[in-house]
Order: sequence, then structure tokens, then C-alpha cells
Amino acid sequence: GLATVSYTFSGFPSKIRIGPFDFQVEFAESLSDGDVPLWGMYLPSVGKIRFQRVLPCRNMAVDVVLHEVGHGVLANAGCNENLREEQVVSAFATGFTQVLIDNPKLVSWLTKTLRRR
Repeated sequence: GLATVSYTFSGFPSKIRIGPFDFQVEFAESLSDGDVPLWGMYLPSVGKIRFQRVLPCRNMAVDVVLHEVGHGVLANAGCNENLREEQVVSAFATGFTQVLIDNPKLVSWLTKTLRRR
């Protein structure tokens, strides 16, 4: 099988603000939706974002974090499946700008994680 590199989310914030909402961050040994394994879950109904504690690499951790936060950004922008590309890009640009402003610890973690080699 594939070798899995243990990745710890050291320095990761305990909560992430997306728009006006604070989401508690949780970590799990494994996540799934039925039979489908997942690396992260955006759970707005309970105000949480969950991440699998061990991921294949650092860049994957960043990708998964941005993916899950992206679900919140689009939800706050009132986005649905009938969007055009320009609307999606605008929602992401504005939403992520606000997320980065509101979450300096997240920005710090992203920067450190992407710099590590």
C-alpha cells in the first residue's frame, strides 16, 4: 500500500471564523460518509469542521483545510449548483479574503506548513 506520512496539525487554530460564524476544529483518526473515506468534513449544522489527523503530506493538509473552509465560504455567499464561474470566483475571492483577515493563526499555520520541506 501507499506509505502514509504522519502529519500533525501543530499550531492549527482551535476554531476558524467563516463570515460571521465560528467553527470549532476537531480531529479524528478516520472520517467517512457511509462507505466513502474522507479527509475532512464541513458540518455547519453543529458548527464544526473535522479533519483526519493523519494525511499523506503537508500540502494535502493545506488542500483539505482550504477545501473544507471553501464549503463555508460558498455557503455564506448563498451559492448553489446553478452558479456561473465568475460568481464562484467572486465568492471565493471575497470569502477567503475575509477568512484570512479573521484568522491570523490559520494564516500562520498555512504559511509555515507550505514553507516546510
